[in-house]
Amino acid sequence: MAMGAAIAAPFYVGAGWLSDKVGRKKILLIGYALTMALTFPLFWTMADAANPALSKATTAFPVTLALPECDFDIFAGKQATDCGKALNFLSKRGISYSKEGAETVTLKVGNASVAGFDEKAYIAALEAAGYPDKSDPEQRNSWVIILIVATLVALSAMTYGQVAAILVEMFPAKIRYTSLSIPYHIGTGYFGGFLPFISQYIVVTTGGAFNGLWYGIGVTAMAFIVALIWLPENKDKDLD
Repeated sequence: MAMGAAIAAPFYVGAGWLSDKVGRKKILLIGYALTMALTFPLFWTMADAANPALSKATTAFPVTLALPECDFDIFAGKQATDCGKALNFLSKRGISYSKEGAETVTLKVGNASVAGFDEKAYIAALEAAGYPDKSDPEQRNSWVIILIVATLVALSAMTYGQVAAILVEMFPAKIRYTSLSIPYHIGTGYFGGFLPFISQYIVVTTGGAFNGLWYGIGVTAMAFIVALIWLPENKDKDLD
């Protein structure tokens, strides 16, 4: 993570410099579009590089969780029901699963079937099907991970490197401090602050380990539309 971030950190300065040449809005919209297009492929590739055994097992032996209707308490430190514990167990390990209705909780993977929730039995059944208990450092492709982290940081730079200039140029000096602060903190505090909660809930609800990424893509799509229609291009504006 540190190496990838260090490699791409200059892109923040570069995006700001480039926005002075070609315009803030153009770089911002290109960054949004690339982010929406590349998020899933980048995370899929990084997951394959970081834990190839998990990717292979997911393809060869899909996991099915049979369970009754139950409420997953996203705020709970520990889930009270077997249903909640099973959902929590799989989602925290990054294991995708499909759901089917049943009267009792049952984990199905390969030829194994485990009734109820028993963490040790779940681990044993998953390991028998090739699911690793943790990532094996010997199998990781570190350079692929580093390059993907650098790419993600570069995409962030394209959508953030010129934001300070955009906000400064949008408002006159007498209201600038408040005008910058309110949208910035709404964006980081509410949209960013709720990301772990919403993305985790999406994963638990759908069973797809990567489905939480849809929240980030949805917010980016909203930002793209707003910027495309309403954001003015002020790169040559005289500031008061």
